[in-house]
Amino acid sequence: MARIAVGGIAHETNTFSTLPTRLEDFRLRRGADLVGGPAWDELRARGHELLPLFAAHAMPSGKVERGAFETLLSELLDGLRASLPLEGVLLELHGAMEVEEIGDGETAILRRVREVVGPGALIAASLDLHANLAPALASEAGIIAAFRTAPHRDGALTVERVA
Repeated sequence: MARIAVGGIAHETNTFSTLPTRLEDFRLRRGADLVGGPAWDELRARGHELLPLFAAHAMPSGKVERGAFETLLSELLDGLRASLPLEGVLLELHGAMEVEEIGDGETAILRRVREVVGPGALIAASLDLHANLAPALASEAGIIAAFRTAPHRDGALTVERVA
């Protein structure tokens, strides 16, 4: 029925930290690891095709180096282009990423994803519960859900809820 790409780039930036977040600070998950669980099984059972790209996460630290961000974003966008046409995109984000020379990382991601997938695709985003929800982020994403627990024990459930 629908082709849905899954991926994301997540980082919680502390702008007071002098330690930049580099490309090697991100951990990547790929493949079936991104689309495993009851909600995903239900989507497959309904005939939806899930296209896992990758999800990159780094521990909280200083601003993300622009080069690292651009490298990850380029890979995400290339994966989306290779997966077209798409009816949906699910992005695992944080909601508090600051990128050197760019600023709000999540809004930059959503705007670029929208450029690739076009106006007709539904974009859904999972966020941390203390995300900074920029109006531009909210205008680009059709579905947004955030963690509900602190400490965060419901990350996988939040992604499933968005799915």
